[in-house]
Amino acid sequence: MTNLKHKYEIGLRAITGLPYSGFNEDNFSSLDDYLYLNCNRRLWNCNFDELLEKLRKYKENEFAINQLLKYVTNIDEYAKEGIGLFLSGPSGIGKSTILTHIIKLANGFYYDTTDLIDTIKTGWHNEDVKIFLDYVVSTTKILAIDDFGVFDYKNQGEDMRHYMGIFLKRYNAMKPVIFASNNPLESFKDSFILSRLQDYIQIELVGDDLRGGK
Repeated sequence: MTNLKHKYEIGLRAITGLPYSGFNEDNFSSLDDYLYLNCNRRLWNCNFDELLEKLRKYKENEFAINQLLKYVTNIDEYAKEGIGLFLSGPSGIGKSTILTHIIKLANGFYYDTTDLIDTIKTGWHNEDVKIFLDYVVSTTKILAIDDFGVFDYKNQGEDMRHYMGIFLKRYNAMKPVIFASNNPLESFKDSFILSRLQDYIQIELVGDDLRGGK
């Protein structure tokens, strides 16, 4: 399946048939928009280079930025090798912008963590949603998952198991996931996650909240 056919297929499914939980239907105004697959509309026109300039004001980010640029530049090679990315840093530092930029480059698909969990649970009772999610998980070149670690505290263990099933399926198929989290990887004590994400590139950014044009 070519990238164009793949994008068209997901875009068509998204626009015409799946206004369900976990899917940001408003992010698709036409088939021309399928490039931005499920990314936050606010970030469609995000400026990656401008963000990097802001991040460079913090000398501690120099190594992280170099790692990030290497990943972005070699995204096709990393995707073939199944190497994903775990990006961490404080809220407002630009992690979602980075994920959106990579998705645009790689014709990938974006999910917020809570939306993904809702979609998984909706799929238990709705075959269309299940088919759509299975299609995305099994065919998407790069799957982005934002706000990793944001779970319903009442159902955290259950949510984690369902959530990580998505990751494991792609990990075993050598299809990368790019994560963004407010917390560094070592803050998650689950050995299931930690042992497998050692193969992923880990980038930690520092700085203040950059929202509002700061």
